[in-house]
Amino acid sequence: MQGPHLGQRPVPPRGQGVAEQIHHRAVTLNGSATITGNTAGRRGGGIFNWVGTVTLNGSATITGNTAGRGGGGIFNLCGTLHGAVAGAGGNVFNNKPDDIVSVCA
Repeated sequence: MQGPHLGQRPVPPRGQGVAEQIHHRAVTLNGSATITGNTAGRRGGGIFNWVGTVTLNGSATITGNTAGRGGGGIFNLCGTLHGAVAGAGGNVFNNKPDDIVSVCA
C-alpha cells in the first residue's frame, strides 16, 4: 500500500484496517501510507497478522486504531514484522489499548 491512508471501516472481531486477517501473506506499507481510525472488536485494530509478514517502509504509520482485547495497532500471531517500531518516536503509536502485541503459541 502506498499513498494516503486506509481508515474507518465497519467493526469486525479482528483485523480491521488492512484486511480481516493476513494469513500466510505479505503486506507492505510504503511512503506516507497510514492505517488510522479503525476499530476491531477483539484484536488487531490496524492489522491482524496471522503467520504473514508486515513491512513498514519510509514514513508509513499505524496510529489511532483501537482493539477490544489487544493489538490496537498490530496484533501479530506467529508472523514476522519488519520496520514496525512501537511507541513515541516509532511508526506504530497512539493505538489503544496498545501498539503492537506479538504472540506465538
